[in-house]
Amino acid sequence: MTSANDMSAAPGAQMRPAIVLCQSLTGLSLVRALAQAGVDVHGLMLDERSFTRFSRYGKKIPLYGKHKDETFLLQFLTGYCHKLGNHPVVFPSSDRMALFLAKHADTLRDCCLFSSTTYEDLASLVSKDGLYRQALAAGVGVIPHIISQDAGAIAAWSVDNAAPYLLKPFYDSIDTVRPFEKNIQLATREDLRDYVTMHGTQSMIVQRLIEGGDGYVFDCYGYCDRDGRVLTMASHRRLRQHPPNFGSTCFGEIPASFGADADRQIFENTTRLLGNLRFHGIFGIEWLYERETGRFYVIDFNARPFLTIGHLHACGLNLPLLAYQELTGQLPGQIDRQPALRHILWSDLTRDLLTLHEIETGELQALKIWLSTLLRCRSFGNPDWRDPGPGIAEVLAIARRFATYLGKQRGGGKTAAH
Repeated sequence: MTSANDMSAAPGAQMRPAIVLCQSLTGLSLVRALAQAGVDVHGLMLDERSFTRFSRYGKKIPLYGKHKDETFLLQFLTGYCHKLGNHPVVFPSSDRMALFLAKHADTLRDCCLFSSTTYEDLASLVSKDGLYRQALAAGVGVIPHIISQDAGAIAAWSVDNAAPYLLKPFYDSIDTVRPFEKNIQLATREDLRDYVTMHGTQSMIVQRLIEGGDGYVFDCYGYCDRDGRVLTMASHRRLRQHPPNFGSTCFGEIPASFGADADRQIFENTTRLLGNLRFHGIFGIEWLYERETGRFYVIDFNARPFLTIGHLHACGLNLPLLAYQELTGQLPGQIDRQPALRHILWSDLTRDLLTLHEIETGELQALKIWLSTLLRCRSFGNPDWRDPGPGIAEVLAIARRFATYLGKQRGGGKTAAH
């Protein structure tokens, strides 16, 4: 049986190039995971804030800011694929780019390989209203919620669903969705009534705020083949997020060490949900653990490579390579569905540094607590000894920010360290 630790590009096989639509740390992690397995990687650089440009891996093509210009990007990508030849494999690193590939599938299928999930199915998964409908149909736990623009209906629902409440957009990157602050918390039924009266609830889910947050939010990471079968899965626990309890994870562990029963529930719920969908590709499904009942509720679906995919690679599971192998017909004969992985704690330095001011102790004690967790970590996002450039650039950026902060403090200015 092939383990997660010895997957590599098939020796002697015809190697197709790979193209990564690079945004944020996800793009860098994809480039590294593929290049370290021997794949010829080309990064279309869409985000100038990403440290991918300092990586020693792959060929970088600067297209900063072009991710919102679909006409240009489609023309450039098709031209670049034809130039490379041999139908390269294309990887998105954001929901917007995954939807872009699916939307233009009829054009792109002639020149490259990528997930076969249709635009309609993909849009339904990344939008929470669609995800929750499909989760309910699959018999998977969903936090009690209401989707309505009728103030009376919401008031009636709140009678049977006690405060506090959490308000979320369906999907904050869809242009037709009215933009508003994410994760709005309302303490009482009266607060909910007042908000609905003043702002309405277009493109919004109103749900009960179930106690969970840091340490009680989990992910199931894995890959589905073009027939929708789950090839492999792994668990992840979000130990620290920024902002706390509702933000992006900046300190976590893989696999989750929350007990065998928790893993069993996460994997069973994930399999049940995916069995009711038409999905092909890398996934990261987010689950909330309710401490009172021991139940898991689905709260989000990353239907594409996710921010922590590099940390998963550090544990021994290279999902980008698995996707590459499946799309190019080079899959190993047998794959561990739940592979034994190296257990690690990980931190993303820049985002985790932002949590310092949230630790409820004195400044020096908070720094000691943060450093103690950092010393236990074995994966750090941008820093990687095999690819030092991005890590050096990040550390220098952090140093510049601290120097600016200290200068303002000495000058009597008042500003937060973040």
